[in-house]
Amino acid sequence: MLNPNPVGYDAASERQVFLLKLDSLQTPWTMPIVEGRHFTCFCAMDARNVTAEELREFCARLISIGCAYLSTWGPDCERVHDVMDDVDLGSRPHETYLGCLMTTWHAKDSLEDALHFFLYAADPDEEYAPNGCGLALAISVGSTDWNIAIERYLKAETASDPT
Repeated sequence: MLNPNPVGYDAASERQVFLLKLDSLQTPWTMPIVEGRHFTCFCAMDARNVTAEELREFCARLISIGCAYLSTWGPDCERVHDVMDDVDLGSRPHETYLGCLMTTWHAKDSLEDALHFFLYAADPDEEYAPNGCGLALAISVGSTDWNIAIERYLKAETASDPT
């Protein structure tokens, strides 16, 4: 079972940053550091050959463990974004409003620009995550090149110690 690796601390957002490298969406992983806390999430994947059901299961899992903001990047990232919105809306009664899970897609952005947005502009809805998000999780699915690029960028942008 894979766990996300700590990458650093982003002082601007006051978030501990983690990176999870998955070979596929079926790769088993866990995130014990969350412990019921909300987090922002960046997901880089090529979703063109991923089934709708696989995406629904992945998105439902992110929601269930506390995702408050999802930024998607990579081929067919718009679909990942849309599935997350559908799963989120389907998981809550329509007569209640507890804020909203925020989502963005970055199909026309470079990986670096999408990661910059994730670190510096992904602010969750305060009603949805009233205690904020002290964690940021970047997920890379199926690409060693993306794993390397994401880790390099995040390490360059974060400090190794929050003090």
